Amino acid sequence: MANFQIGHSKLFPDGAQLFANGKSGEEKLVLHHDNTIQLELAGMDLTSPPVLTTNPVNIIHVTAPKKVGNKWVFTVDPVGNGRVSLSAADSKGTAAPDLTVIAGVFKNHKDAKGELEEDLIADVYRGHDSAKMHTITRILGNDADNLANENSVANVKQWGPLACGTVAKVTGRELFYRPIDYDYRQYYKTIAPKTENGRQVWKITDRSEVKYDSAKLSQGEKAIQARLKKGQPAIVGIIYIPSDAITPGGSLRETGSGGHTVLIIGCDKDAKRFLYFDPYGPDAANTNDSHGSNLQYLGGMDGLNTFPGKCRYLGMFEEIDEPARGGPVLRQDPATIDPVGLWTGKQFLEVVSGPLR
Repeated sequence: MANFQIGHSKLFPDGAQLFANGKSGEEKLVLHHDNTIQLELAGMDLTSPPVLTTNPVNIIHVTAPKKVGNKWVFTVDPVGNGRVSLSAADSKGTAAPDLTVIAGVFKNHKDAKGELEEDLIADVYRGHDSAKMHTITRILGNDADNLANENSVANVKQWGPLACGTVAKVTGRELFYRPIDYDYRQYYKTIAPKTENGRQVWKITDRSEVKYDSAKLSQGEKAIQARLKKGQPAIVGIIYIPSDAITPGGSLRETGSGGHTVLIIGCDKDAKRFLYFDPYGPDAANTNDSHGSNLQYLGGMDGLNTFPGKCRYLGMFEEIDEPARGGPVLRQDPATIDPVGLWTGKQFLEVVSGPLR
């Protein structure tokens, strides 16, 4: 079968057809205005070059295909703004499925609360690595077997079940910044023990008992922002069931029951709102409780609805003042909670640890 594809890379050793989700449906390339991307045509007659056509014209420019091995190679670069269908056919009538190319100036995520100042997703699309772009397109397109999903077949096979921390780390390393590691520094105040039957016990009966050191939380937010400015995402520790996460001594366990790990990939200029990849997304069977966060990515090209629909691997944290808890809390924006997922009711995500510098 003839098809457009990106070339071999570490992320896609065998190359990859540009499906936005799964192995069928729309094939998509998002192209920033000063990028030039090399693509391949496979499955075409090799005796004469295939004919490439665009509809509409004058939005992208494609070079004449050159034969390399058993494929035809050409480059695409944008010369305008818009949505284009790229077609290919050879002299024997074999045609590749059309490739949708969205061309223009790629802008940071912007919603009703403002535009993110740092946005690592946008940085990738403004770069020149087509494999990273395609990986993120599949994440935002809700492909179940994407790199950021701890429940994907590939990730479960390689890392085992519930490997949110490892998957967050690998995602950050492969897409954004290679020397990345865990840095769980405590933002909350150690939980004081209770006395039961003459013995000290550590337990949480209500989330309001988890209180924060406002200075450390602010320091952590600024540290995350500083990392993002350098192109480095931040791995942060989460709790969603505080009563399950408490340990003897009053610490909260991010890596066990009641805890979680996500990858922060963007923030606003005040370091009070943070975009993140959530590894706890649906598996291939779309298991009901394998849903966590849910947010449409609103970066991309103005007016072109670059990434339609909500992504079940994306969410937003925001700092909220909670007087009953002694001050600010960095918690999941309720609008980004999947209504049929695990983070519902009292089980929303909040950041309890992360970098301090």
